[in-house]
Amino acid sequence: MLLERQLELQNEVRSRMGDIRSAGPPAVQRLGEDADADAQQEVELAMIQIKAETLKRIDAALDRIEAGGYGDCISCGDEIPKNRLKALPFAVRCTACEHERERGDAIERQGARDRAGAPVFTPGTRY
Repeated sequence: MLLERQLELQNEVRSRMGDIRSAGPPAVQRLGEDADADAQQEVELAMIQIKAETLKRIDAALDRIEAGGYGDCISCGDEIPKNRLKALPFAVRCTACEHERERGDAIERQGARDRAGAPVFTPGTRY
């Protein structure tokens, strides 16, 4: 399944990159069409980036298969459930550990937002 998905993504990335390259620099267009063309190209590039990142995850999963560690959670070491691997064959964590990581990420993001909104100078405070 990983090899099939890898081949599919490689072909898709090559095709999309070829399309972008063959389009060349944008021709002179009427005002307003430039913005639409730029937005479309940004979407295409974002999709290519997502697919390239997925390819990296697939390559890492294939490496784990070769090393004998495929299906083992990198956080707790327990076996990742088969249903999770069927849904996300390049998963590196079991569901519980992934939820814990996501929760930690959310707390970290909230802390960063709180720090960004904190006043730098509070009047009346001695420094």
